[in-house]
Amino acid sequence: MVDRRAWAIAIAILVGCRNDPTRIVVIADSDLPVPESIDGVRFVVDARDIGGDVVTREVDLTTTPLPLVLPVVHDGGPHGPVTIEAHALDGTAAIVSRAARLAFSPSRSIALHLVLSSSCAMRQCDASQTCVDGACAPIDVADGALPEWTGRDALTPITMGEPDASTPIGPMGDAGAGDAWTAPPADAGQCAAGCACRQTCDSACTCSEGCDCTLSCPGGGDCQDMRCDGADCRYEVRGASNVKGRCEHGARCTIDAVGVSNVLPFECRDTSRCDLDCSGTSNCELRCDGSASCLLRCDGEWGEDCVLACNGTQTRCADDLVVCNRACP
Repeated sequence: MVDRRAWAIAIAILVGCRNDPTRIVVIADSDLPVPESIDGVRFVVDARDIGGDVVTREVDLTTTPLPLVLPVVHDGGPHGPVTIEAHALDGTAAIVSRAARLAFSPSRSIALHLVLSSSCAMRQCDASQTCVDGACAPIDVADGALPEWTGRDALTPITMGEPDASTPIGPMGDAGAGDAWTAPPADAGQCAAGCACRQTCDSACTCSEGCDCTLSCPGGGDCQDMRCDGADCRYEVRGASNVKGRCEHGARCTIDAVGVSNVLPFECRDTSRCDLDCSGTSNCELRCDGSASCLLRCDGEWGEDCVLACNGTQTRCADDLVVCNRACP
């Protein structure tokens, strides 16, 4: 087994007594290759249920090796629940996500392992669940279920050009409260000028080069002209009736088409990278040209309900996955 160095980031989510040892130590790891499949990890800590904020932190895996260790420090107030997420990133696209909802254990440092497994790539679970070893499992962690963390004294903090890792984040303090750490409201300050970052595509819609967009189709909707042109796009079309779109000119697209009646088809071209989840879809086709790379998840009958038209090298992977012009995750 390769001996890999663990790195640490500390987030204080509430302001109070700084001598309290109560914390959740998050250990994030993955079996996905770096940088071929993933190049970063995003942590999200949601402490709003106990009077705190939502805070985020991203780590560049090309300069910082896995596993990553994130101490989340309790600094006063109720002990839970808090929700902690880890997302394995390819650029801005989340390839695998894990989440846990739990409480701090008073006066203890407990270890929460979030393994970003390749078997969970493109796996969609309900809001009350998270993917574990390729299957959806409850997000809630029972009190007393986690072991003690004993290795924090050996950790080395990451230098990321942000405020000191011990800076408190919360509505009750003044010192750096929210400074460069608080997740903004959806789209606030994140949508570049000239971009339409959130679009409902019951008529034609396009995400242009240089933009980061979410393109959606309502449940039961008919959205047949959804275009991502050299941009980073998330297609949220779950439960729609008919969906048709294309990703071109180097676009990076993640398409959640779970439960769609017909994907008619989706086209991936011009060096674009497309990940399409057609779980529970009646009729799904992804067309991938020779310069593009594609991943399709589909639990129907391959060659009938599920088609990956690959102009290049096609590989059948585990967990209902087929890839074109890339390695299995």
